[in-house]
Amino acid sequence: MSERSREFLLSAAALVVLAIAAHAPALRCGYIWDDDAYLTKNELVQSPDGLGRIWFDRHATPQYYPLVYTTFWLEHRLWGLHPAGFHLMNILLHAGSVVLLYALLRRWSPAAAVVGVAFWGTALFAVHPIHVESVAWVTERKNVLSGLFYLSAFLVYWDWREGRTGERSSSAAHYTLALGLFVLALLSKSITATLPAAILVAVWWKDGKVTARDVIPLLPHFVLGIAGGLHTAWLERVHVFAQTGDLQWTLARRLATAGAVPWFYLGKILFPWPLSFFYPRWTLDGSRAADWIPLAGTIALLGLLVIPARRGVRWPLALTFFFGGTLFPVLGLLPVYPMRFSVVADHFVYLASLGPLTAAGVALAALGSRSPLLGRACGTAVCLLLIGLTWFQIEDYRSITTLWRRTLAKNPDCYLCVNDLAQERTSLAEQEAEYRKVTRMAPRFELGWSNLAQSLEKQERMDEALEAYREAIRVEPHYSLVYARVAQILEDRGDLSGALENARMAMRHRPGPGEYSNLGRLLAMTGDLDEAGRQIDRGLKLDPDHVDSLINRATILAMRGDLRGAETDLRRAWAVAPGDARVRAGLERLGVGPAGPR
Repeated sequence: MSERSREFLLSAAALVVLAIAAHAPALRCGYIWDDDAYLTKNELVQSPDGLGRIWFDRHATPQYYPLVYTTFWLEHRLWGLHPAGFHLMNILLHAGSVVLLYALLRRWSPAAAVVGVAFWGTALFAVHPIHVESVAWVTERKNVLSGLFYLSAFLVYWDWREGRTGERSSSAAHYTLALGLFVLALLSKSITATLPAAILVAVWWKDGKVTARDVIPLLPHFVLGIAGGLHTAWLERVHVFAQTGDLQWTLARRLATAGAVPWFYLGKILFPWPLSFFYPRWTLDGSRAADWIPLAGTIALLGLLVIPARRGVRWPLALTFFFGGTLFPVLGLLPVYPMRFSVVADHFVYLASLGPLTAAGVALAALGSRSPLLGRACGTAVCLLLIGLTWFQIEDYRSITTLWRRTLAKNPDCYLCVNDLAQERTSLAEQEAEYRKVTRMAPRFELGWSNLAQSLEKQERMDEALEAYREAIRVEPHYSLVYARVAQILEDRGDLSGALENARMAMRHRPGPGEYSNLGRLLAMTGDLDEAGRQIDRGLKLDPDHVDSLINRATILAMRGDLRGAETDLRRAWAVAPGDARVRAGLERLGVGPAGPR
């Protein structure tokens, strides 16, 4: 083994130890916020046959990141829903990205040793507390998994670019591998769509120019990246409520916000205190001259960095372009669901942070070149300080209650925290009071109105509940679950016409098997058995084992006199949900008894 290889392995091992040591406390953390939708209450992850729907049913998951759900599905086979296993995998994926980043930076800084740019830039990435949100939050498997494939694709592509004058077949395989890794990154999180642009920035950094020979091989990457980004933007708008009124910003607000966001992140990277799951939701609407200062500052900074770039010192401008370009999807120019609660979020900057952190590595390396001992001492001190801050930040993620309480202490206007903490109230009256507080804090937050309505329902104040549900629909016309709830209340009141109208709206906005089944059941109650059967059949095409649909179709078949067909559906439902009291009762009414063991 050469001296250089030995040094690489020792340095990479040290960096892995740093990454694991910094995030090891996350092994004691539980699940938070939307971990239920992604994992703990996701039937596809827990079902032995859910893997196919993860990949081929775009409505089955909140976002189409099938590779993420595939890792969850596989891990569920290994350790069930024990959170430590999923946290461990996040930590290991982050550590893997650390090794890849180190290898990539060494390509650009071949003389880098332990005191070099590659080591210190990577060490800062490994331990920085701004990455706690990506590593300690199970749902952000999206970040650490996509980051691993992003850096793998970058590294393999760069090796292909440097050696493409070699053997043709080997070169083609190398290029194909890089493109395949990029596709895997997109299937993990579409923010990685910025990779081809980042590669061109690196080309300019190293060569001082970008030619057609550099751009043409990246055209497939650009096409795939744009397609992936547009698909995610469509899902955010249609399925993740990113089209709500509080995200319908003016162009001036989007531009002013886009100018301010990078400065915010740069500040948190340089001075990571305090960090918060949700930051106060500041508003720059462009109506004041001060709103445009950040954007003007960005333009001025770029102008200043052009001066050294013309003299051959290109890395400051290159890293700035990388930072801003990688942040582009989350600058506020496009609506993203979490921006309903905070314009900025730590997990948005996972990859983009490589720019400022590499620049910090340059500073530490420059110090080390003048005084190796002082350089090592400063670098070690900074890393130890960041590890301490990372440990402190991880404590926020111990449980969902801890997260909301600590976030609320930093951001008293976080209405989502108030909304979720209201569930801990033991008194319905106290819950109602908290939900009313949420609706005052955020009148356009549909979940606050929905939760208030549910609280009123539990108190049997149905008129008030209907009023609150209708306010939720007014705020968010695509809220299918509220339509379904209103349909149930109206059905209980004997208003089948109103129930049918709301059931149709629920099905229109979320055409899932449950919505088709409920609509079919209501149609059957009106006597329209043919249309009822057609609606339920549509739902069963989406999920042939949907128990409610099978029960409702069996009821319709029995009403038509097709007792054998009804029995077939009920036996199938029993096979899916053995012990279901409704299925047992249906079979006994047919005089055949439940199928399978009692």
